[in-house]
Amino acid sequence: MKQCEPTIRPATEQDYVAMDQLQTVSVRALCASVYSQELIEAWVGKPKPERYMRGCQKGASYYACMMGERLCGFCAIGLKRRMVEAVFVHPEMAGQGIGSRMLQHLFTLAAQNGIDQLMLESSLNAIDFYASHGFVEYARCQVELMTGQMIDGALMGRKRSADD
Repeated sequence: MKQCEPTIRPATEQDYVAMDQLQTVSVRALCASVYSQELIEAWVGKPKPERYMRGCQKGASYYACMMGERLCGFCAIGLKRRMVEAVFVHPEMAGQGIGSRMLQHLFTLAAQNGIDQLMLESSLNAIDFYASHGFVEYARCQVELMTGQMIDGALMGRKRSADD
């Protein structure tokens, strides 16, 4: 039986609870090798689906990656800031190309908007993922999370390629 292909669509307010739940399980599972359990719990905190509404108010556009009716990931871009704001994949689906597909979606959006370079602040566990997609690490930094928590991370950038 053929597995259905993931689709990416603009996220709606009705997606925010599922996005918040996905972000929580993703951070707990995929960041545990790099960050302490205390830091992870401060990062995810209590459920806060309204964080995505605040992100939109600050200029982020969110996209839901769906596998049928199931949210398998989400991503966000801030076009004015020229920033990749988020890429989260459900840990059960990590390593299946979903993050890459979402990142390519963001590259296409950036190209359509005349953006020649995208920046991002990566968690330490995601540096290799972004580097494999052409991002270059400029510096280690403190990244402020939506919860206000600060974590060690990396400032990275990528110039538009001919494939975007």
